[in-house]
Amino acid sequence: MSRILNSPVTVGLIIFCAAIFGILTRFDDSLAVLWPANALLIGLMARNPRWASAAGWIMAAAGYVLADILTGSELMTSLMLTAANLLGAAFALGLLTRFDTDARCLAQPAAVLLVLGVSLAAGLGAGIGGGIATGLLFGSPMVKSGLFWMLAEIGNFLVILPLVLTAPSPLQLILDRRRRTWSLPPLKCFIPVATLMGSCLLSAWLDGAGALAVPVPALLWCAISYGLFTTSALTLSFSVWTMIAMSLGYIDTGAAPSFDNGTAGLSARLGVLFITLAPLTVASVMAARTELLERLKHLAAHDQLTGLLNRGAFRDRAISELANLVMSGGPSAVLMLDIDRFKSINDTYGHAAGDQALTGFAQRASGCLRAGDAIGRLGGEEFCVMLPGCSQLEAHATAERIRAAIARTPIALNAKQSITVTVSVGLAYTATSQENFDDLLLRADEALYRAKQAGRNRIEAASA
Repeated sequence: MSRILNSPVTVGLIIFCAAIFGILTRFDDSLAVLWPANALLIGLMARNPRWASAAGWIMAAAGYVLADILTGSELMTSLMLTAANLLGAAFALGLLTRFDTDARCLAQPAAVLLVLGVSLAAGLGAGIGGGIATGLLFGSPMVKSGLFWMLAEIGNFLVILPLVLTAPSPLQLILDRRRRTWSLPPLKCFIPVATLMGSCLLSAWLDGAGALAVPVPALLWCAISYGLFTTSALTLSFSVWTMIAMSLGYIDTGAAPSFDNGTAGLSARLGVLFITLAPLTVASVMAARTELLERLKHLAAHDQLTGLLNRGAFRDRAISELANLVMSGGPSAVLMLDIDRFKSINDTYGHAAGDQALTGFAQRASGCLRAGDAIGRLGGEEFCVMLPGCSQLEAHATAERIRAAIARTPIALNAKQSITVTVSVGLAYTATSQENFDDLLLRADEALYRAKQAGRNRIEAASA
């Protein structure tokens, strides 16, 4: 399946279908109301570099030509128009591939300017090729037709490219589906999109150029409420609806966005074009803000060296787990862990080696736990593990797995040197989860002290 999807033939099939769609939107024998093929081609090539090969470009050209031939175009006409499309696409890809992945996914607010720049590059290339092609084929004024090609292509890229760049990969969709069960979102989640649909219908009822601006507040509401991909999809839907409605006369702005309407048609396209920038910019800013807040939240709750929960976050998690078990009366256990003779590691090998020991310990200990268990670093070389719903025997078995894994696996300090460390463990168990977490922690700490006194590298259980 992967080989088929990465095949250049797939590029040709996608472009063929997109070109057929674009041709079907030529309501007035002029340029298509929406021509998705070029932006789709560049977005897919940017996300899958294997397609950006000579074979991929050849198959894309074949898709353009075949779509034109099947819909009644002559071969020479199809070849020249395809050359114009590919010229604009090449301009766009050359600029887009110069930026990093985060910028391409619109994960940065300034990335909207990248999309605008790529759209301008695509429009410039398509305008040059399209102006020459239509001038030679139909005797149209090259400058005028080239300008219209350019603006049409800029609009196509602005509404389609963000959708392609922000779309989740099939693998990500599969992983998300496995991680969580699907459920219908709350009704209030549909209010912004319902408002957008209503405002689009209202714009068709009004007259004048102001009708184009009616959906803008709803678009901004959607940008605040939804993610980048959903906002891109809604922006595309708005653009398609508006352009088709203007072409068919449902929205009367004084001129349909066709080539025959000259500057009035260009103005109509420009109005729709610039409206799309606002929700995309807001959605990009919101995505960057959300990512920043998530990073700050993670930093506030996790130890920077080991990546485990810090003392405060671990305590909150443990108290929450105990509260969840109170109703069922289930058991739970707490493990206190302390790396043996950690000070001597710092004194002998240096603090960098001590950090390596802490990091290696955290990784090995985490690998011995169940999915619902919690582990945190309380400070220095002390760690704590919460085992909700765990019997006393299971808790002791978990503690032994951790102790054995640490003792038998050396921790690499560098390419030539490694050390072996051991850990002492104190275990406190409650059969009904009614005990206060702080009391459990105190009992586990007392048991840890006894393990240290008894010779280290051992497990001691607290009395009930």
